[in-house]
Amino acid sequence: MAAARQHAETGESRTPAVAEPAAAAAGAQLAALARVNPALARAMASGAPVSNRGVARMVPARKGAAPDLVAIAGRARRAGSGWNGSAHKLVWELVHAYAADKASVLAGSRYEPAQGGIGLAGATIVIGDDAIARVAGGQADAVGKELAAALAALPSAAPAPTAAAAAAATEEPAATPQPATLGHAFRAEIVKWLETFYAQPSVEGAGTGFDELLGGHASVEATRRSHVNYTTCNDTTIQLFNRAAIETNVRAGTPRHKVMADYKRIGIVTVARDFGAEAAAKAAGAWVPASDGGKPEKGDIVLFVSPAGGTFPQHIGFFYGTASSKSSGAAAQPDGTEVWITIDGGQGKKGTWGAKPAEPDPKNPAAYVADTGKEIISKRERYYWPETGLIEGEPNQFNKLKKVHGWIKVDKLVAEPSP
Repeated sequence: MAAARQHAETGESRTPAVAEPAAAAAGAQLAALARVNPALARAMASGAPVSNRGVARMVPARKGAAPDLVAIAGRARRAGSGWNGSAHKLVWELVHAYAADKASVLAGSRYEPAQGGIGLAGATIVIGDDAIARVAGGQADAVGKELAAALAALPSAAPAPTAAAAAAATEEPAATPQPATLGHAFRAEIVKWLETFYAQPSVEGAGTGFDELLGGHASVEATRRSHVNYTTCNDTTIQLFNRAAIETNVRAGTPRHKVMADYKRIGIVTVARDFGAEAAAKAAGAWVPASDGGKPEKGDIVLFVSPAGGTFPQHIGFFYGTASSKSSGAAAQPDGTEVWITIDGGQGKKGTWGAKPAEPDPKNPAAYVADTGKEIISKRERYYWPETGLIEGEPNQFNKLKKVHGWIKVDKLVAEPSP
């Protein structure tokens, strides 16, 4: 699963300006870091020197007095291009001030020093030294308006219904049967999307579900220009999860525009959708290790690791079901296998990247070859070996076999109301 947004590959890794905490070593400590900073945990797991440049973050809305944007920008300038949490804080304060209706649909923020103005990579907002310096110089309003324009293409959290709309809703002749619990409702919202992609693959740039979730071809191309070997598998899971979580909060009675989101929770739903998902799911009582046996339910999130084992995810997708055999065009089914059906992003053609020049293009630091990627979200029929836990991987990624590490019972991520 290639890097992006919540788990971005940061481009040129380098020794941080501020030493990283010793807790980012390995094992349980690395897993804990992955819960709050998945990109940094991923980079540290590889053994490379890192900074938090490029890491995607989410910062909740501030309560109380309005923030001093000039002061925050000043701290971000002094922090420099290494560990710069103030840059993330600044861009999220700008989001909450100038585009609050977009906060719940953003996947995170990223700091790239060379970024001019405010950028958007998929559903990740990008800020650099240019915008920071301008806010520090008193131009917060101009930068805020640029930010609002940059986010205009993203879907908005819908406003509260008008009185007339609410009245009209009460006149419907028959109520649709409702899921028994909010957890079941969350699963049902996920399954609605899965049914769409099961029926027909959604192709990048075709104006269907792929583009609705990921912002379209231009947005995905922007991410490819920043991240070598990027694929959309994790971003698909993130965005689908977000949409379902917001709808579940609405069902629970929270107006859509008031659903609060950060890296731990989307309202009543625990966030467990990408790197760090296992730890978050365990805390919510929603994690099932594959070693326990059994199968996921439709809508559960499945984590795949290296065929040699371990805990670091190499792919993530949604479980749809099983089949007695693959539908067509497959070689003879290997003995002892089952056919698992998943719904995944990151399918199709991921693109081509060239060698990085000595002086990278700031508009294309990853040296991506334009328009060579054309991905899809679709069903995947995979042979699964229950005795070993091995499963077919992705044709466009390394490790053609992966291992099922476990899955997340999505209904268990929802905080049900007290009886």
